Amino acid sequence: MRIGIDARVLSEGNGGVFVYAKNLLERLIPLGAGHEFRIFANQWSRQDNGVIRSLARHPNARLHQYMFPNKFLNASFRFKAWPKIDELLGGCDVLFFPSMMYGAWSQQTTT
Repeated sequence: MRIGIDARVLSEGNGGVFVYAKNLLERLIPLGAGHEFRIFANQWSRQDNGVIRSLARHPNARLHQYMFPNKFLNASFRFKAWPKIDELLGGCDVLFFPSMMYGAWSQQTTT
């Protein structure tokens, strides 16, 4: 199974949802060796993110890093339902959004 993960929350610091997502993904990805994890990350500025980089090191994980301005991306998700996160990830069977951020996905993806 191809599992898409919206990892934008992992770029935001160390609050409760960050800790939840970090701990869940650090355990889930190694346990899901038979699955492919596609990680969607977006940061306007290129900052080193050790958590996302660490997750992407797993052989069954692939990082899809984008540099869209966050306000533009959120407005585009909300008002145009574009771009589709699953399409940016090259397709996936299911998407996981650990936080309440704007997002858009195609009809083929099960959420």
